[in-house]
Amino acid sequence: MRFLSTLNTWIKEFRLYTNRTDKLFIVSAIAAVLLAALVLPGLQEEVYGPAHARATQEETLRQTVEFLELLGHHTETGVTAFNYHTRSEEGNVLRYHFGVDETDRVLREHPAETLPLHYSSAIIHSGTDRDNYIRMAIFDREPLQNEAHFGNPALSVYQRRFQVDIDVNRLPVSMELSGQDRFHEGGLNAGLLRQALPGTPLLPEMQRLSVIGVRGDADDDDDNGDTGVDPVLPPDSLQTLQLRRTEAEQLVRHVLSHTRWAETPLRVTDITISSQTSEYTMYRVVMQTDSVRLGRQLRIETDVDHLGYIHRINPTREVLDAQTSALPASIHGESRMVILIMGGILAFVLFVIRFLRQQVDLKAGRSEAAAAFAAVLIVNLNRHFAQAVQDGYMTPGIWDMLGTILGSVMIAAGLALLMYVFASVGSSLSHEVWSERMHTLTLLRRGYLINQPVGATLLRSLSLGALITGVSVTLTALIPGTSLLVEYDIPSLSQQFLSGAALETADAVYGAQLVTNLVLLIFMALLYRKTRNKPVFYLVGGLLLLWTRTNPVDASGYITIVLHGGSGLVLLWALHKYGALTALLTMASAWIWWSWLGLLSYYPFTDLVNLLSQSGVLLGLVLTGLAGIGSGISLTRLPDYIPNYILELANRERMARELEIARQVQQNFLPGENPTVPGFELIAACHPASEVGGDYYEFLSVSDNRLALAIGDVSGKGIQAAFFMTLIKGFTQSITESGEQPVAFLSRVNRLFHRNAPRGTFVSMIYGHLDLSGKSLTLARAGHNPAVWYQASTAEAQLVTSTGMALGLITDARFEDTLEAVTLQLAPGDLVFLYTDGYTEAMNRAGELYGEERLLQIIAASSAKTLTEIVDAIDADVRAFAGGVTQHDDMTIMGVRVL
Repeated sequence: MRFLSTLNTWIKEFRLYTNRTDKLFIVSAIAAVLLAALVLPGLQEEVYGPAHARATQEETLRQTVEFLELLGHHTETGVTAFNYHTRSEEGNVLRYHFGVDETDRVLREHPAETLPLHYSSAIIHSGTDRDNYIRMAIFDREPLQNEAHFGNPALSVYQRRFQVDIDVNRLPVSMELSGQDRFHEGGLNAGLLRQALPGTPLLPEMQRLSVIGVRGDADDDDDNGDTGVDPVLPPDSLQTLQLRRTEAEQLVRHVLSHTRWAETPLRVTDITISSQTSEYTMYRVVMQTDSVRLGRQLRIETDVDHLGYIHRINPTREVLDAQTSALPASIHGESRMVILIMGGILAFVLFVIRFLRQQVDLKAGRSEAAAAFAAVLIVNLNRHFAQAVQDGYMTPGIWDMLGTILGSVMIAAGLALLMYVFASVGSSLSHEVWSERMHTLTLLRRGYLINQPVGATLLRSLSLGALITGVSVTLTALIPGTSLLVEYDIPSLSQQFLSGAALETADAVYGAQLVTNLVLLIFMALLYRKTRNKPVFYLVGGLLLLWTRTNPVDASGYITIVLHGGSGLVLLWALHKYGALTALLTMASAWIWWSWLGLLSYYPFTDLVNLLSQSGVLLGLVLTGLAGIGSGISLTRLPDYIPNYILELANRERMARELEIARQVQQNFLPGENPTVPGFELIAACHPASEVGGDYYEFLSVSDNRLALAIGDVSGKGIQAAFFMTLIKGFTQSITESGEQPVAFLSRVNRLFHRNAPRGTFVSMIYGHLDLSGKSLTLARAGHNPAVWYQASTAEAQLVTSTGMALGLITDARFEDTLEAVTLQLAPGDLVFLYTDGYTEAMNRAGELYGEERLLQIIAASSAKTLTEIVDAIDADVRAFAGGVTQHDDMTIMGVRVL
């Protein structure tokens, strides 16, 4: 009762939360699934054969045992496995080239001259050492066909293995005997020989049967029976029965008379010794029809040993028209692989670039990688162990199992790492381009499963997936001349190591993850960011998805373009309308619905466990969706998620804007233009290393005849340095108005700065008064670089050194005691430059400093130029010296020329 009450609550919430479109999706999906369930059995009968005509496991086993006993083989100790097969690739080719109706007619009217498309098989083993067999089946993959294993004690894993294929008419089609002990040491196959060769004397003491190897046509009979050279017999042979060519043919025809090929008009084209050792001789009788059906000629090879035992009956077909040997290039074959490889390379390159730029959401890929790891691991474990389980063997040894599991884990880890790269890049790009479409996917990645947005998305996706599968199946059934194209046997009809539902779900999840992250979240996000054009978005995206097979239903003819193109457009619409999670789950659910419909359409001939488990998967998804909607947890109650790198990017952008504003403020604080005074030319320039620098310069009028020059360098860089620079500017402007001399000026500024700045912050500064009438310059420097004085009379540049401690370090009398004022008597043509250490401490790739000596040389060499040209020459010389090394300090310079 509690469950029913909860379910009722969920349904009420569902009615309130979902809109009319969602309800329409659900109703349409139910109708599409029901319609597909009605028409799919008819479509699948074309591919897998009529369900009512298929041989059951009991019938196949009974016919196999009877046929083997007819051939003289004993199966009392056998262990049996059963499988149902369909030659899907051959059926696809025939229906494509000859049409559905013609193919079915020929196969129906001429079964004795065509290979069956549908058959069951039984495998019987005689032997006890089955653990070793499993080891070889898992790691050698083909132990039963490897001749090198025969007679090798180290590889003696079983005595004999029989496989017999039975067609829908319950007749043997083919047979194969293999194994280390496949040669009988007990003597002739007397029973079969008496039936096949009546009238031929067979004595109990006969030890060997030798068949004369003859090549030639069936019409070349030798009346006297001498058709070859007598074999060389061991001296101790009691008696040898020699079969002429006609008798060998008679033996094979007798065997084939109990198979599907009883009424087949066959002629012998070749009899050869296929293999021979000191212990046995194997003969191969090749027979073939003269008639041609569907461009193919039937050919049957039969192997018989020296004792008269049949080892192999192998019917094949010889294609006479090469144009009908295969399907044309599939739109999903190599092109899909090319898209995936190119996409993988692009995703990896983007991941590296964005990782270096710190623009990757590294958390986004974790859950996707975990899901991919689980999916791939499930599929790989099944692939390794399925053969052993299908053949009915016991569990392999612990070390073999651990080795296999370890190999599967490594493969799964590698593919999960790829998915991590794809998901990280896709999530990062999509959050930048369409963050609102990533919300539900992000919630699911973070573990928020039971809530209304995810629940509604899950139900909506199941509906869209059912619509894609149901409509595709119905269209295939309604359009004349089309048939299903399949790549595999019905999964449930073969016993599997793991649940078929688990395999189908794992395949669906990994495929949907791959396409969603690679195509939708990377390719389409890049395209949409570039164009912002919906028609281009749907056109290019539809073409990409057409080549990546997003629809589980594949059909012959041009309808396949309609099916896959249509499903691709639905996914793009789902992405654009509802978000990435809807597209991903729609794709996955379409494949799950397809598997479930296939199982349902062939029940009770399918495995009931797989049918129920696949139904359980779908029911669980529906209940999870209803539970999410019924939880009442709406979008407003769920946390927002913004990737850390986007937050960091936003912070960097905010800081960049703030720095730009501060830079503009700083530039406004600096003199807008150089002053013009009679008898002098003045210039100043500032090149901050970052958006905001700590260098400062100023031209201030002290009186009509005096102009104050100031240049300073605050310790550090960035906003903090710029802040203290503005503080120094305020002090400078207010104190300069008092007209104090340079030493007194610096002392007052030091006291104010020390009082307002934190310990450890200091400023180097030069302050001077330019006497316009007396043509002199009095300078005092507080820990700053010495000025450069170029004297025109000597054509030499020199440093103007004086003592002084930086501002902000101490406040007592020692500061003023260290200051020293220097007065320069200037003459026409003289130059004076004040600068910051950004010039002299510029560094090249070898770690060398530009230095004061180079500065003196470039000033002296450029003295004849204008001040602007001199400053440009200095800047160019510093850049050339640095050789492209990034500027790490502000560079500010002031120049004075006496006219």
